[in-house]
Amino acid sequence: MDELGETGVWLSGVASGKITDFAGEADAADAPGLRDYDLVKRLALLVCLVHKARMRARDDLTTMFCKRVALHVERAKAELESIREQQRAIVEVLFGNYRTVLQHIDADGPVRPRGRRRPR
Repeated sequence: MDELGETGVWLSGVASGKITDFAGEADAADAPGLRDYDLVKRLALLVCLVHKARMRARDDLTTMFCKRVALHVERAKAELESIREQQRAIVEVLFGNYRTVLQHIDADGPVRPRGRRRPR
């Protein structure tokens, strides 16, 4: 339909309600019914129909794209949360190991088993 031309330019200055009415009239009519209109009216109806069809196609494509992106975003969020949980578990294990190592190196150091006090 884009090859037919820029229908927005052709219809500049025409009220959107009129375009919608003409497109609906052209959509409801069949080919023999359209032949009953004079050439200018038939052309106006078809231009409005093409214009509305282009708008509908762009809207549908945009909606489909937005849904697709939203699906990817949701999957990415779930994957990110999974990675965060894995990293959190690794950090907790590393802190536990570090605490154990410090306890073995210096029992009276800053990290000591619970219940033991630093001598004064």
